[in-house]
Amino acid sequence: MTRNGKIARLPRAIRDELNTRLADGESGVDLVRWLNSLPEVQKVLATYFGGRLINEPNLTEWKQGGFEDWLRHEDARDWVAHVIEESADLERESGALALADRAAAPVALALHRLLRETMAADAGNPAARKKTILAVARQLGHLRRAARQAESLRLQEERWAFKRSRIESASTAHEPARDQTGLD
Repeated sequence: MTRNGKIARLPRAIRDELNTRLADGESGVDLVRWLNSLPEVQKVLATYFGGRLINEPNLTEWKQGGFEDWLRHEDARDWVAHVIEESADLERESGALALADRAAAPVALALHRLLRETMAADAGNPAARKKTILAVARQLGHLRRAARQAESLRLQEERWAFKRSRIESASTAHEPARDQTGLD
């Protein structure tokens, strides 16, 4: 969603600092005073809002919109960093596993997280809970099926490699010895 209020029009660096200060619990009065003192803010206000200063209702509107978006984004960033860290751990432990195989664990974790969040949010709604559980179970079934197929393919590749090596060793055993000088 594109926001167009006074705070939404500010440069990103200022919005990020504002959001950090909001998250740290700084008072609205102090934040409004700080914002209105910044030359970059004064320029935006002059350009788009006839020089009208940011006030506490503007900040409240931002808290209920842009700040909430920022919090969700920060939560998603934290979660992605966690998944990347787990993926790196899995990569170290799994060695040469394909990316899809490595991605299966974080996907399963994401499904678990979705289930946990929905269970908490829909505690009073059994129909929604049942729907979510069934959807997660379906996705986990797909994930498990894909894992079994991947394992089956891996075993098949191993069998082919073994047969190929037996054929190659059998064919080299029946070749006539070559002259070491390179002259046949």
